[in-house]
Amino acid sequence: MSITATSGAKAGIPGLASVTIASVTFPLDVAVLLGAFAGSAVFVLSAIEYHWLMRIAYLLCGTTISYLCAGWTAETLSLSSTAVAAVINGVTCILVLNKLIEQARAGNAFPQIADIFRNGKK
Repeated sequence: MSITATSGAKAGIPGLASVTIASVTFPLDVAVLLGAFAGSAVFVLSAIEYHWLMRIAYLLCGTTISYLCAGWTAETLSLSSTAVAAVINGVTCILVLNKLIEQARAGNAFPQIADIFRNGKK
């Protein structure tokens, strides 16, 4: 009996491997790194409409950004655990990246971003 990887597993296995290698290689907080990975993986593994390479890119970007911003989010939201903040960041980061890419494909991402900086969000 053989087990074949589904399209979600094709994106998740390299992501989990990179998290494991990063946690062994660099002096990182493993709990925060796994929280960032988990938050990013929630969206990435369920987004079957994207190619698996694109999902890996989302996963790596979301995990990196989530890990780097976890301390700030925990402090801002008065959370006692930076790992929980990393999960929140992971989900938020993927949603924001996805929305920006959709707007860029439609050709109106940069004007909307410029309007937010000029006039504030409406």
